[in-house]
Amino acid sequence: MGCGAAAPLGLCQECLSGLEPPSATPPPRGVEEWWAPYDYAGAWRDVVVAAKARRARALVALLAGALVECVGTGLAVFPGTHPDVVTWPPTTSRRRLRRGYDPAELLARAVARSRMCPAARLLVRDRDAPAQMGRGRRARRRGPRFTANRSLAGFTVLVVDDVSTTGATITASADALHRAGAASVLAATAARTPRPQGTCEER
Repeated sequence: MGCGAAAPLGLCQECLSGLEPPSATPPPRGVEEWWAPYDYAGAWRDVVVAAKARRARALVALLAGALVECVGTGLAVFPGTHPDVVTWPPTTSRRRLRRGYDPAELLARAVARSRMCPAARLLVRDRDAPAQMGRGRRARRRGPRFTANRSLAGFTVLVVDDVSTTGATITASADALHRAGAASVLAATAARTPRPQGTCEER
């Protein structure tokens, strides 16, 4: 990854120190706060792609460490906000079978452990909804479709995903959680694509 130097977690210290924090981006519709450690660009993009598309499961630990720190910092700014439960937007069954794991689930469980709160699969993906990865931007903006599998009346839910490029998956997750009664939805992604300047599209 990055410059190609050997590194236990995939990126050398020089590459890690060169990563830039994410551009300021409003949270997607239905989400109160949205945190990400870095933009989906450069060496960090290499790590995310390898973890998602090349079955490099060991790199999930690098993503998780950055995400855990980022969420901790974000929640510290809002001391009255603490998630009751952490969840994730599930990938398609086909992709999970091919990889052997769901990166978003692994990240969500790592964040839940760090916050000492439960992690649970609360979202069910429509079987006809294709994976977002590999689709064009316009198609991705339509997003997948989810339903919640239980009542969440009064809950604060933190949705964790590996990457957000248009925000459509986070928006679809938040919509489903609010329909199930969630009082508040927070979001955290290991990387995010900043909104192109001059646009007002939904993230």
